[in-house]
Amino acid sequence: MKITFSAPDQLFWLVFILSIFVLFYTFMDIGFSKRLRPILFFRFAVVILLVLLFLEPKIEFNKEKTSELNWNIYIDRSLSMSYHSHPSSISFVSGIDEFGKKIDQRGIRSSIIGFGSEIDSIWSLGNKKLDGISTNIGLVMNHMEDSNYHGIAGAVIFTDGQVNLGTGIPTEVINKRVPIHVVGIGDANPMVDVEVHSIDAPPLVIKGEEADLDVTVLSHGQINERGNVTLYQGNKLIGSKVISLSGGGSQEKVRFRLKPSMTGRANYRVQVNALAEEINIKNNKQTVQIQVLKDEYRIAVLTGAPNFNTNVLKRIIISNPEIALDHFVYRQNGFQPPLKQFWDKQYDLILFDNHPIAENHKIWKNYLKVFAKKLVSHQSNLGIIFGPDMDETTVKEFLSLVDIKLSKQLLEKDSPVGWTLTENWLKLFPFNSISGIDRTHNEFPPLLPGLEIDSAGTKVLANYTSSNVEVPLLLTGQKNSLRFFVWTSPDMYALFYRTQGTLLSGLLGDMVDPILGWLLNTGGDQEIYFRTNKNSYQQGERIELTGKPLHRNQFVDEGVVNIYLNEKLISTKPMIYDPGTGLFRSRFWASQSGTIGYEVEFDQSGKSHLMGRGSFQVQESQIELNNVYLNEKPLQRLAEVSNGVYKNWDRRNDIISLIQPVSRKQSLAYIIVLNENILFFICILGLLTSEWIIRRRIGLM
Repeated sequence: MKITFSAPDQLFWLVFILSIFVLFYTFMDIGFSKRLRPILFFRFAVVILLVLLFLEPKIEFNKEKTSELNWNIYIDRSLSMSYHSHPSSISFVSGIDEFGKKIDQRGIRSSIIGFGSEIDSIWSLGNKKLDGISTNIGLVMNHMEDSNYHGIAGAVIFTDGQVNLGTGIPTEVINKRVPIHVVGIGDANPMVDVEVHSIDAPPLVIKGEEADLDVTVLSHGQINERGNVTLYQGNKLIGSKVISLSGGGSQEKVRFRLKPSMTGRANYRVQVNALAEEINIKNNKQTVQIQVLKDEYRIAVLTGAPNFNTNVLKRIIISNPEIALDHFVYRQNGFQPPLKQFWDKQYDLILFDNHPIAENHKIWKNYLKVFAKKLVSHQSNLGIIFGPDMDETTVKEFLSLVDIKLSKQLLEKDSPVGWTLTENWLKLFPFNSISGIDRTHNEFPPLLPGLEIDSAGTKVLANYTSSNVEVPLLLTGQKNSLRFFVWTSPDMYALFYRTQGTLLSGLLGDMVDPILGWLLNTGGDQEIYFRTNKNSYQQGERIELTGKPLHRNQFVDEGVVNIYLNEKLISTKPMIYDPGTGLFRSRFWASQSGTIGYEVEFDQSGKSHLMGRGSFQVQESQIELNNVYLNEKPLQRLAEVSNGVYKNWDRRNDIISLIQPVSRKQSLAYIIVLNENILFFICILGLLTSEWIIRRRIGLM
């Protein structure tokens, strides 16, 4: 036992001095009267206790305690355990119960703990089903570490060694202070199974272009047969290949060459024929979805009078191999080539370049109703690029096609004016390369203003900024299904020539490309197409999500995938861009069954942008049936490195003699802080009360 005091502080010395005065005054008052001496005693005791109170006395003493340590018996409750012929499910359950009773009969403390995809204790509650969706032996190691903190004597693990979740069986044991005995379950010869393991296909392809669909087929058990792998689009057979199935976990790669002839979402199904003795046929087929885009987009450019913008605009358009361009130029004797070709063809986008002008305005005014019908019937989108020869008279009627009007002129047309992108640009094209330009260090070349547009009902993507006045430079909108844009400066070409050899080189192309993509609706409302490597999974399988950007000038490198079950967020994983493949990738586990939804988000300028969403199915696990055999070698190694022993099921009782009682002595320290103990204050109160009683009896009250 040890008594300690805290160092006296200023308050202690104040109390101490006051106590001396109290005692001195009491002594002088009482004198040497015998009948008053008890009062002096009680006051002296109270003062001593008060002084001790301020010194914060602590009494510390140690006590040794001996406790018996527990043996943890871990039972693999995963589904594969019920498929072994030896032992059968019934024999396994009864054998475990018998094993536990023999340990109890020896008076040894033990706990039976189940594991699969999680740790549980339901075995002791009477639930002895072998139905776990997967096996994660890493949980056993973590549980042992947590248990060892409180003290365990050792562990016994009953398992077939098939690990399909988390880390594998450790070859080095974290905790080597206690032995781990292992009982191997099952036959070392795997049961027969064939599975379509994975499908590798691009998230999107272009109609008419060839693309590869790579299939990996796994075979388990003792097999020496030929298998037939077939590929279907919907219910139509489009390919078949014969492969050799040699078992033993071997992989066979099969490649099918696709050439989609229809746009939209194409569903492909891959399946391999079932074998006579196969344990699980649910994994013999898989489906995958691919987005097929148009192979060619047609654009018509109508030039009222050739100008500096024309060649620059054409150069940007024809640099895209997916775009076919028809260019109609107005000459003195009419359009070249003749407009009959324009009226007969269907275009995805029609661009007015410095058109109409005074010379052809009357003709095109007569065409207005016919042109409007062409836009609607052919679902053509519209772009208007102001040129030096356009004026209010020539353009007014055509602006009415998209319900926009001219506004009052606020800027001088003869002087270039600075401009900037708006928040609407960042919202529409958040990861376009121009969106990432630091405009505090790079100024865009000023441009000559043209006709000014009333922006009502549109989204302004770029504004002139002059004397705190904002005038639209570039605006977009949508009327019903018709998309349109208007560029109001007559010297668009300046962005091309004035930025050559600077940090802003390619500025015009970086602006025009995403606008064209939006107008052509090349990706619908998506900038990046995302797809899982299969449409359906088993619990415990790994999911791979890939995304392919539509435009080459995307600059974002990473984002996150939010994963939902029943609209509840269950996980968030990173989405990383791989420059080698040009794809975004994310990998995560199918931990729960049901329809799983996902949303992909990227951050830009502190704001989160939703870039894609989708869903896939996760079936209740059959992954446990992909490998049904005794995985013996790593189990033997686990026992060896932990100073335990390995036995098969038939010799499990040999381990019982090795399970010995283990006790641990612990030295427990107890500390009593007197000034925090209520008995201390009761004692002071008792002394004061006793003094009061004595004073009352002798008549001093």
